[in-house]
Order: sequence, then structure tokens, then C-alpha cells
Amino acid sequence: MLKLLKFILFIFILISLKLNFLNFNQPYNFLCLIMNFLFFISYTLVIGIRFINSPSYDIINYLKKNNSCERKKILTYLEDQKIIEERIKILIKDKLIVMQNDSILLTNNGVIFCKIFIFIKKFLGLKSEG
Repeated sequence: MLKLLKFILFIFILISLKLNFLNFNQPYNFLCLIMNFLFFISYTLVIGIRFINSPSYDIINYLKKNNSCERKKILTYLEDQKIIEERIKILIKDKLIVMQNDSILLTNNGVIFCKIFIFIKKFLGLKSEG
């Protein structure tokens, strides 16, 4: 899948060069290129939100239903939700990690994704919380 995306991107770049869409002398084209890059970054940073809720979201919903409760009850509720297990399944399915002998290892794609993600976060001064 990743090879197909790279190939499609390469074809789009070649077509754009051939049709003179990537001419940096025209400010509108340059603005479109920057905006598309920023949309790509924002999509990459929030892609995990589509699949599972964050622990903060689950805690807030639990507190809406149970206005006053003990800390242990919230922790038990979060364990029952199996948030971590679900996220691990998604990362395995996306081929970013593998399980070997009860250990979790990053794949080559996982290492590349982590490096790009950390670079973007540092470059834009973003923090991940929740």
C-alpha cells in the first residue's frame, strides 16, 4: 500500500512539473502547495482520533454519568475499556509495530513514522497530551 502511494505521489509530481503547476514564480501555486502540506500535517497528527477515544474522553464521559466517584473506580473502568489493547491492535494492523515473544517492536514503517511525527511536533512546537 505504501509503495502504491509513493508511486501515485511520484506520478502527480511528474504531471505537475509537466503542466507547470509547481512554478514557484506564481504565488497562488506556492500558497496551494503550502496549504496542502499543512493539511497533510494536521491529518497525520490526528489520525489516531478516528479509531479510538482518548483516556481523557473516557474519563470525562464516566464522570458525566457518575458525578462523584473514587479514583480506583475510574481506573477499573479504563482497564475494562481496554484502550491500550485496542490501540496495539490498530498499530499492528497498520504495520507500525510487531509482536515477537511477548515484546513489542517498531517496524521500519513505524520508525519512519515516529521520526517524521517527532520532527513535525518539534518544528511546529506541538505537545501531545491526553
